[in-house]
Amino acid sequence: MCNLPLIDKRRLDILNVMVEKKSGYLRALPKIADDLYPGSTGWRRIKKNARFCLWGIMNANTMKSMMTLFDNEKLSPVLKSNPRILEKPLKPYLCVNWSRAERVTHIQDHFNFCQHIFGSNLSRIYENVGLTILSFEDSKGGSYHVKLCAGGSREGSLGLQLIDAQNRTIYSLSCHVSTQPKTIFYIGSVQGPSDDIEDRNDVIKLLTRSVHGLRTKALMLEIALMLAKSLDVDEVHGISNKAHIYQALRYVGSKRKSVTFDYNDLWEEYGAEVLNKYFYKIPLQPLRKDPTTLKKTKRRLYVKRYQWLEDSEQTVMKSLCALSTNLDFIARLTSMIKTEEPHIEDAQGNTKCDTAKVTTLISVSVKPDMIKKDITKMSTNVA
Repeated sequence: MCNLPLIDKRRLDILNVMVEKKSGYLRALPKIADDLYPGSTGWRRIKKNARFCLWGIMNANTMKSMMTLFDNEKLSPVLKSNPRILEKPLKPYLCVNWSRAERVTHIQDHFNFCQHIFGSNLSRIYENVGLTILSFEDSKGGSYHVKLCAGGSREGSLGLQLIDAQNRTIYSLSCHVSTQPKTIFYIGSVQGPSDDIEDRNDVIKLLTRSVHGLRTKALMLEIALMLAKSLDVDEVHGISNKAHIYQALRYVGSKRKSVTFDYNDLWEEYGAEVLNKYFYKIPLQPLRKDPTTLKKTKRRLYVKRYQWLEDSEQTVMKSLCALSTNLDFIARLTSMIKTEEPHIEDAQGNTKCDTAKVTTLISVSVKPDMIKKDITKMSTNVA
């Protein structure tokens, strides 16, 4: 009996701590909402903030898991520049079939994986429009940049954007990396130019000619596979048409109809196999035609295309090597990077340089205890 008051006091102390933590969490929600919607004003702001606070109350464990995830020096800058990351598990994310608990796990996997590879430089990917990992010119001298960026808000947590000289997004792709039970690179969306780009058809035609007949949507998939291989993932899974997040019940109407891209067709074109009704498994090494079996005109086209892709992959690896702070990752990529100047020869053995110039430009400061990799401007002429 003499121990009861002590037990009761301990229980009361624990209860007080729990109440304080809960009240502290509830008090934090309005401030978080303000950070999420800084551009909203008036009734729209009130509506959005109230909705988020309600979500936070109804999904407290989910929100706390997300806040804990970003509570470290490497990930907190990512959240600061992209506060709406906290919303990701509260809505359909990447696959229409993922539950809220699965979404949280996948998002935790992704950001833990990325901070392991990129360390304190990770925030640079999520700031503004990201970092250029590949640049090239079309046959008329127009410049294009492929940016590694935050990706779509619902289709992934990493992205690739193809930007032209006028700073217009010509194509984009959103992706995600999960590590349980194996490392899988998910592709959640591929999007072409918006209707705002009036000359989009001409732009796509010029791009296709400039990269030796490779269609732009296929180009984006090729670069995504370069990224996946550099990250040393086990498999690449592409979302099926029926599993796209806009097929969720909450998006009945305009958003569901807005997705016209045929994902199944692109994956199958690349030799993908159906895993289930939600995903395709895409080969990490894309299928390649044997040039010797093609007619002479086609043969030259495909030889040039494959050489351009090979040189581009080298550039992507160099860019990622510059961005990483992980010594094992840097060592692995360094062993895969060729030291000789890439080139291509015609049937007579002459070096040809007629269209796209591949360029990388990244300068990343790495802490003294890490390998410093500053890749300044390098130009590689390819045919």
